[in-house]
Amino acid sequence: MANYRKHITISEEANSIVEKYKVDNKYSEAVEHLIVMGDYNNQLGSLIDRNNKLLERLMFKVSYISDLLEQFYSDMEIEKVLNPKNNKALQKFKTNRDKLKYDD
Repeated sequence: MANYRKHITISEEANSIVEKYKVDNKYSEAVEHLIVMGDYNNQLGSLIDRNNKLLERLMFKVSYISDLLEQFYSDMEIEKVLNPKNNKALQKFKTNRDKLKYDD
């Protein structure tokens, strides 16, 4: 059973919008449609805001990883050494990583 109010007061601007959505001269259906669509748009706006915040976090993390990778290349001096086995810093890193990987 639908709940409804028999009397509502709306502005002229809102009334002109309702008139656009009137179907077969049923004013109440147009008002109901606009209310449902307004609620849907509010929910959609909340989801978009949440996704924007997640995207901002993701962009921050990508920037951080990019800076970290740049620092790593700088510290390891990989650009100057063509053979990774000749890079002492890289070999030390691999050795320490392997120790940490298997050390529980």
